[in-house]
Amino acid sequence: GSSTERQESKRAAPTPGTNAGADADGMRQRRVKSGPVREPDDDEEFEAAVASAKEKGQAVVAMFTAEWCGPCKKVKPFYVELAGKYTGSVFLMVDCDELSDTAETYKIRAMPTFKVIKAGAEVASLNGLSGGLWTDLNDKLEQLVEKECA
Repeated sequence: GSSTERQESKRAAPTPGTNAGADADGMRQRRVKSGPVREPDDDEEFEAAVASAKEKGQAVVAMFTAEWCGPCKKVKPFYVELAGKYTGSVFLMVDCDELSDTAETYKIRAMPTFKVIKAGAEVASLNGLSGGLWTDLNDKLEQLVEKECA
């Protein structure tokens, strides 16, 4: 039921006649392939992204998330912002329900969890549990990315 969803982000109601509501549901299903953060569809695509970054000598920052994870949604815009700043690194958004093998490989126990992968190996990790408030998590995430991706 779309009526129960909170309308916080929508400042103004869409004007009748625009197709604003038409593809709102479709948008959620589609994975982002462009922009600073990529969302792999499956474990193979994640592995391919890591392998490609390894060849290019780029760091990979992966945010492990889930559709139902509230804190993940709060941190996501900041993550996208960081990805826009550190364009020399590869930023991935991993849905743990869909990429369960990848989540298992990286031993994800809490969300959001951030992993930095260099040359195919994990070099740093941060998760929401250790961060306390998600605003603190933003700070810690920025420090992590600055250190590993600068």
